[in-house]
Amino acid sequence: MLRVHKASGELLLALSEEACRELHVGPDPAVRELKRRLQGLCGQPRFRQRLLQGTVALEEDAGLTAPADLQLVLLPFSPASAAELAALKTAAEADDVDALEELLQLAKDVNLKVDRQGRAALHLAASSGSLRAARLLLEASATVDAANYTGSAPLLDAARAGHVEVARALLEARADKDRANKGLNTPLSAAALGTSGTAADMTRLLLEARADLRRACAGGQGPLHVACSHPSGLDVVRVFLQARVDIDRVDSSGRTALCVAAPWMLFLE
Repeated sequence: MLRVHKASGELLLALSEEACRELHVGPDPAVRELKRRLQGLCGQPRFRQRLLQGTVALEEDAGLTAPADLQLVLLPFSPASAAELAALKTAAEADDVDALEELLQLAKDVNLKVDRQGRAALHLAASSGSLRAARLLLEASATVDAANYTGSAPLLDAARAGHVEVARALLEARADKDRANKGLNTPLSAAALGTSGTAADMTRLLLEARADLRRACAGGQGPLHVACSHPSGLDVVRVFLQARVDIDRVDSSGRTALCVAAPWMLFLE
């Protein structure tokens, strides 16, 4: 039997020898896998957990054998220096999961603001398309709907930049698909304004997640108005039409989406 006790002595988890062997089956080391299981019991990610066997802290890449008695110690956040915040920002932008893992193992708060725009590391991963970094930050309990100083959450940043797989990971982590920033822009309107080749795919992803087609953004415009405001939005317009968007909706100036599109449509051959 493998037992894990809290610092108070209370038994937190007991595993049979067979269950202990199963920890070695997956791609991750046994100690790391055990910490992931403990997260649901202690409420803290593996980066803030230390497992002691006697007076020795087990490394995450170590194996486990039963019988054994382990003690779980939960670390408080450690203060982050300016250099560490800069390193966190760089690692998130560059999708450098090795550097990110090293920083997280120092029990740094992943929700700290890392730049003058009030963005956390997850914002940077989202806007840069750093999928592995985003997943690691989510595992570290990054706040999925954290707002920067303009009120933008990571999903809006991913939608604006056209990073579909990062957006998918955020939605799987239960990001608010309709969360607007201070300018009333939503992920769906950001996708509609996008000029990347993935704007239509991003729009489909958000609609599959049941993003609100009726949600108004700045000027009372709906997502269709936004897509019709620029020539690059044609593919997104088609996606909205397939979703049966209200084509007769007017914005606060009384314009339909067709009226918004009219100026640039005049130049189409």
